[in-house]
Amino acid sequence: MLVEIAFRLQGVLREEDTAARIHGDEFVVLLTEVEDQSALDLVAAKINGVFSQSFAIAGQSLNIKTSIGSALYPDDATDIEALMNISDQQMYKQKHQDNNQRLRPVVINADVSSEKITA
Repeated sequence: MLVEIAFRLQGVLREEDTAARIHGDEFVVLLTEVEDQSALDLVAAKINGVFSQSFAIAGQSLNIKTSIGSALYPDDATDIEALMNISDQQMYKQKHQDNNQRLRPVVINADVSSEKITA
């Protein structure tokens, strides 16, 4: 599953961007040369799009539900710890409020969890 997640993220990110798993089912996406929120929204929409498609793992069909938060340097904060805290708070807020409803998508810290699809 993690390998497939990495491939899907690679497919929507630019070469100069970075995606990394930070722990469990949480990933950080660092975007370079992003000028405003609309650029973050575009990347978030692309990420949501590729994760809306089912995963076929060991004969099972799995869905990935994404919760995405963001922080924009220097608008939101100027140090990495503060940027991570802001994006983390947004991600968890979305995760708790979002029962298959998408809030305004934004990116830097993404959390994904899998759910088995029942036929």
